Amino acid sequence: GGEGKFFPQLQEHAKALAAEEYDPAPPLPAVLDQLNYDQFRAIKTAENAVIWSDRDSLFQVELLHAGYLFKRPVKMNFLDPGEEQVTAIPFEKRRFNYEDLVVHDEFSEDSVGGYSGFRLRFPLNGGPEDFDEIGSFVGASYFRLLGEDQSYGISARGLAINTVREDVGEEFPDFVEYWLVEPTPGEPRLRLYALLDSPSVAGAFQFDIVPGNSTASEITVSLYF
Repeated sequence: GGEGKFFPQLQEHAKALAAEEYDPAPPLPAVLDQLNYDQFRAIKTAENAVIWSDRDSLFQVELLHAGYLFKRPVKMNFLDPGEEQVTAIPFEKRRFNYEDLVVHDEFSEDSVGGYSGFRLRFPLNGGPEDFDEIGSFVGASYFRLLGEDQSYGISARGLAINTVREDVGEEFPDFVEYWLVEPTPGEPRLRLYALLDSPSVAGAFQFDIVPGNSTASEITVSLYF
């Protein structure tokens, strides 16, 4: 528990973001922007691109493609276990299998700018080699987590703004960047950080996730309006 070593740095990042004019994301390449549901669902994470599947970790991460409804590319980063060394994860086509339903118009990797989010996997319901999806962070500030033998229900949100006023439209802040802290071997807790941005607020988020019969997440937040 408690604030992680990287959290003060993230607070400064969010504070600086709040002091600037809001900068919406650049548009996706048209071929991704115009994907329909079936085309988007046909894009699968390549098994050889599942993060931490090649090491002694209780957690694995699948990066998710941008496009369809998920039009804001999200930046992804690794943090070493000591939370000192940041390594950016650029968008790479090799991380995905593009099936027949996908429109095969060319687009450059540099033009995408990130991912839509990610899924978390953990050996929750079966043996130690059976990795189940236990959560996802994708779209706006939506996230959801699963406990043992559960199915997904409603998603949670990092922040909801103007949900009741009729004279002001609801605002949907985005998690625009994530930092995944590599777990040490056998560690049953995953820490990740998220940077939130929207026209009226920026925020620093720390998630400490412990899967189990009831999966728990301790969340630390600083908001800057």
